[in-house]
Amino acid sequence: MIDHSPDGIYIHVDDTIMFANPTVARWFGFQNPDDMVGRSDLSLYIQEDQERIVELRRQYDDETRPIWHKLRCLRADGSQFVVETLGLHLLWNNSAARLIVVRDLTERLATEQQLYHAQRMDALGKMTGGIAHEFNNFLTVISGFAHMAQRDPSDAKRVASCLAEVMKATKVASALTQRMLAFGRKNEAAFEIVSIGGQLADVRSMLTPMLGDKVRLRVEANDDGAQVQIDRHQFTQAVLNMAINAMHAMPDGGDLSIVCAVTELDQAAARRNPDAKPGRYVVTSVSDTGTGIEPDVLGHIFEPFFTTKKSAEGTGLGLSVVYGLVKAAGGFIDVESTMGEGTCFRIFLPEVESARREPAVPEAVRRRGVGCGTILVAEDKPSVLALAQMALEEAGYDVVPAANGRDALAAFEAAPDRIDLLLTDVAMPEMNGPELADRLRARHADLKVVFMSGHAEFDDAGDLASTAGPCSCPSRSIPTICAPRSAPCSYAGDGRQVRCALAAQPGEPRRRGDTL
Repeated sequence: MIDHSPDGIYIHVDDTIMFANPTVARWFGFQNPDDMVGRSDLSLYIQEDQERIVELRRQYDDETRPIWHKLRCLRADGSQFVVETLGLHLLWNNSAARLIVVRDLTERLATEQQLYHAQRMDALGKMTGGIAHEFNNFLTVISGFAHMAQRDPSDAKRVASCLAEVMKATKVASALTQRMLAFGRKNEAAFEIVSIGGQLADVRSMLTPMLGDKVRLRVEANDDGAQVQIDRHQFTQAVLNMAINAMHAMPDGGDLSIVCAVTELDQAAARRNPDAKPGRYVVTSVSDTGTGIEPDVLGHIFEPFFTTKKSAEGTGLGLSVVYGLVKAAGGFIDVESTMGEGTCFRIFLPEVESARREPAVPEAVRRRGVGCGTILVAEDKPSVLALAQMALEEAGYDVVPAANGRDALAAFEAAPDRIDLLLTDVAMPEMNGPELADRLRARHADLKVVFMSGHAEFDDAGDLASTAGPCSCPSRSIPTICAPRSAPCSYAGDGRQVRCALAAQPGEPRRRGDTL
């Protein structure tokens, strides 16, 4: 039976493989199961996971309940794949041994990525109407105050007041745009240390246009800044998905609450859920006062494609994706529901003790109030180019404007020793920003660069290829800053990105910039 099992199975004694079935041998690239016998089972896993396996075996040595762990493995040809493993104690020739059950997750992970993207697009579709209405309000405010300022330009106080309202509306609309762009990106999970309380602010802003007049929303962050490690965009999507489900469960209106807090699970509490471990968790609760979930349905809600909706209302992808995301982050999710009273989902994510902080802006940069140097600005949008030139010149810099990459190359070749920094858009026709930076650095290896983009946010120059198309990325040894341009006019405030790049020395690590 073991030889014909669809799961991979092997037995090891003191980390030495004593038996392997044909399935596990095939997955790991061995022609015969006997080829695995005598090998260290730790050698089947990548180096980074081997220490984790030793710790897991020590930690759960006396554990009797089955616990699955996701690990990264190495095939005989050196390629990697991801598996789930489950260890069970047994005797092998009167020696203490472990039977390891292995499940290849390659196809499942690929399917989950497809489901995740489909569910995200579904959520974006639901938000489109509300977002369009919200932007119409922003445009009304902006055009209205601009018109009022034009009516009496000689009244400086009136003009300043109108422009302040325009700036306020622009800032809010810009922030909403960036959240939507980030939410719509199709990318692999990028786990980072984040504050759940901070993420809930994004959730509130994206939910508000969808609520209507019947649903009352309450969002509270009671986590005292506690942090977890998770993909922040996928977490936002997960909470949005549960909130949308809650709204569907309240066709006549009701209360929707999204609250995060910190709790500690002891050994007894952890045993109530097979995915839980003792420790401190940040718990995000999404509760409603809707129709509730029937008991016979409750046990199936996290299954892929399971749905009680009509065919035109959804695919049933959402909660299975939420479950996978939370489990990948080392957490778990539970749900309580009472018919006619409502439902409460709780996401438990392990608290991270220490957080990585962004490097502080150098003191010399903060003190430097007046710009000094010549900046080559490459931007194909005339209005944005004019705005950048005006803001930089007002800050004290000399500016060489270029309407595209070709013009920027020509301007640089005319006076290569004059240019101190390149400020370039990422996506431009004919020659994009990274390609322009490469060409200029081939002529001037120490040229400093600031990338800006109005597209989906990116973290560093390594992400630019997916945004701007194929190109080689700038050298990591030269100061390079990447900044999403969510509101170009905010650059006029202090030019912090440019000052940071000019103040940096070759060899310093790149920083993720604030908004340009």
